[in-house]
Parts: sequence; structure tokens; C-alpha cells
Amino acid sequence: MKKPAPKGFFRKEVIEPALDEETERHILEQQAAIEADTAAAMPHHNLGALYRLQGKTAQAEEEFRKALSLDPTSVESHIALGQMCVVREDYQAAWLHAKEAAKLGDPQLLKLLERYPGVTRPAP
Repeated sequence: MKKPAPKGFFRKEVIEPALDEETERHILEQQAAIEADTAAAMPHHNLGALYRLQGKTAQAEEEFRKALSLDPTSVESHIALGQMCVVREDYQAAWLHAKEAAKLGDPQLLKLLERYPGVTRPAP
């Protein structure tokens, strides 16, 4: 009789390596897009999101900042960077990104911060 695979085997041995391979492929695609158009903000945002998935937070934040330097109206990048600021407890920066995203039409991060326990809104 064949012994069953240990719990979590399928995820660890099959799913995670496939996802890692897929993520690496997308990272290469975004890096190529950046090389092809150095003024495009979206590939930097996408690259930041991919790095974030991998747990590479410093690189993710750097890419979100690059995206914002190229397109300060990128709501997605403001929200992503603001969320990362919350995780590392830089609430002042999180509020700035939340307010900017709200000004640009997406108040979701601002609403989240207003409900976040212990996080007070900075003085205007």
C-alpha cells in the first residue's frame, strides 16, 4: 500500500515552485518593458507588485516610488506604497499616500486608516 504524501506536500512541491517560476517570468517581462520604455510608470508598478509577492519589500517600495516619480497620479502605486508603509508602521507616510489616492479618486486606503486602531490622523 502506497503511503499518502505528507500534509502540505502538493502545495510545497508542486504549486509553490510553479508560482515562483511564473513570477520570475513576469519579473523578466516587466524588466524588459522598463528597458523598452524608460518613461513608463506601469511596468515599475507591476514589478513592485511582483517583488511584494516574493516578500522583497525594499525592492517593491523602490519600484512603487519609481512608478510615482514617473506618474504622480498613479492611484495604484499610492495605495500599494501606502499599504506597505502601514505594515512597517510608518503611518505618516501611509496617510500621505492615502490622501493622495483619495484626491485622485480612490479613498479605500484613507477609509482603512481612519478605522485602523491606534493610528491617528496627522495634523494638516
